[in-house]
Amino acid sequence: TLAVDGTLGTVTLTWTPYQGDAAFGSYLLLRNVFESTVVDTLDRFFRTDQTAYVDTTPVGSTGYVYRVSVISEQGLEAASVKQGIPPIELPGVDILGLRFDSVDATASLDWRPYSGPRFAAYEVQRTVGATSVIVVRLPDVSTTTFTDSLLVGGTDYSYQVSVLTSGGEVLLGESVSGSFHRHVASWPLPVSG
Repeated sequence: TLAVDGTLGTVTLTWTPYQGDAAFGSYLLLRNVFESTVVDTLDRFFRTDQTAYVDTTPVGSTGYVYRVSVISEQGLEAASVKQGIPPIELPGVDILGLRFDSVDATASLDWRPYSGPRFAAYEVQRTVGATSVIVVRLPDVSTTTFTDSLLVGGTDYSYQVSVLTSGGEVLLGESVSGSFHRHVASWPLPVSG
């Protein structure tokens, strides 16, 4: 059987112990990407009572097919039925607030912390027109705020917070936009009668 944990980004395989007549040699744990013929050996066990394995290496947005093969001491192989999993969807982060301050010429962002596995860093990207730059990389999952400075009034800015994982995944967040007028301290201004 397969059990997927989307929070941890893992797949747990369990199988019944070998009970055949031929002398047991080993279990081979095999995996391939969905619709690929390239098969990877995840691990090899040499005891019949080792009947569980946790795969901690699935890449988000990739489906996999798993199977367990029994190898006899004579080298004969019998494979289990293949079982597949759909892609594990890792959660990105949403920006909760974007505030501009024309007195300091800054934009302050805050976002929901990443709740998935294998966190490596947040990247904050700023876009002006057709030009995008990474303005900061933050390696602490609990850091969920950033203030961008040296901005120019009357310019439209877009920001996006992405999550980088140790598995090489880039989880893109939503993009939010805004601007401020160069001559006012806050926007919008209160309306008086």
